[in-house]
Amino acid sequence: NRDAERLQQVLQDDERVVMVAAPRRQMPLSDSFGPVLLGLVLLAFSGGTAYLFGKMWWVAVLFFSPFWLLALVFLSVPLRYSWRMARTLYVLTDKRAIVLEQLSLWRRRCVCWPLFPGLVKKVAKEGHDLGSLIFDYEMRFSFESRRRRYVPWPVGFLMVPQPERVQQLVAEQVAAIPAEQAPFAYRPP
Repeated sequence: NRDAERLQQVLQDDERVVMVAAPRRQMPLSDSFGPVLLGLVLLAFSGGTAYLFGKMWWVAVLFFSPFWLLALVFLSVPLRYSWRMARTLYVLTDKRAIVLEQLSLWRRRCVCWPLFPGLVKKVAKEGHDLGSLIFDYEMRFSFESRRRRYVPWPVGFLMVPQPERVQQLVAEQVAAIPAEQAPFAYRPP
């Protein structure tokens, strides 16, 4: 299938796959509320104003079509997020932790971390049987903050089922790496 092909492209010859997981597809309400509300307001304002044109409806269509397209982009944020999460894979091998993301139809991203003690910076519990193993942070634009700005965004195995089990698998793989092969291990002089 498609996931197996994507996985084979990033695996090294001597790597053994320990775990393959996928995130939960639903977008958190706090992340989708801002763009959807903005899309609804834009659609209502432009639709209401276009209604006032009356017999000159064609002028309204020409003038407001860019606003309607922009509203559609904002309203589709939860659907695009769900599509992206459906194509995201989390892979744990005996040497690396890998996140394979499909950012758009044409853009893919593969983020890899070598296994070392301290790889998991934080474990965030997000529900009864859901959580995130955060390996790093990157700067992303957020509608959630009051002043719409770039904020630190967690990167790692996000929204995975049974995060304690996944953390245990990562710890087992880190412990199995010989000290001379660990990339960031302390080596006495």
